[in-house]
Amino acid sequence: MDDARALFAGQRQERLRALLVAAALLGLVAVALRQPVLAVAGFAVALTLVVALAWQRFGLVAVRYRRRFSQSRAFPGEELWLELSVENNKLLPLPWLEVEDEFPADLAFPGLQLDPSPKPKTAVFHTLFSLRPYERVRRRYRVVATRRGYYRFSRVRLRTSDPFGLALAAREDTATDELIVYPAIEPLPAFGLPA
Repeated sequence: MDDARALFAGQRQERLRALLVAAALLGLVAVALRQPVLAVAGFAVALTLVVALAWQRFGLVAVRYRRRFSQSRAFPGEELWLELSVENNKLLPLPWLEVEDEFPADLAFPGLQLDPSPKPKTAVFHTLFSLRPYERVRRRYRVVATRRGYYRFSRVRLRTSDPFGLALAAREDTATDELIVYPAIEPLPAFGLPA
């Protein structure tokens, strides 16, 4: 699936570059033929494509995504917070940044819509951010530890595009975070054992 996406992205980038060359040539031919309206149209399309390709190349440069839990260990039924932080450490703004994060399905995330994942015991969380230059956005989500276990949060996909939606940039990060949920503490009489 990832190979198909990469192939499609490569073909789309080649088409955009071909359109850029065609638009620039159209503008130059229109200038030579003294057709100002056609020249302006050709150069406007060429400029739009240059902006789109620049956004594709530099859109995810200096973008940092982090997860942080309010605590790294919990007991079943305990509620904690997950903070997602995205930083855009460059001059280029991001009109939209899509984050696709994999969450363990055995944890409860009240108020969040999680999509199914092809991976077992995994759910996918989608969210969108809009970031100005040198901006950091933080969002907090409630997490309820429902079952004991070791929960690993690892893969996240980031996608963005230019304001026109012509050129898409994508990146996959493997920032690993973990949460340990201890077994529930039960009093000895609950097991039928003498105290």
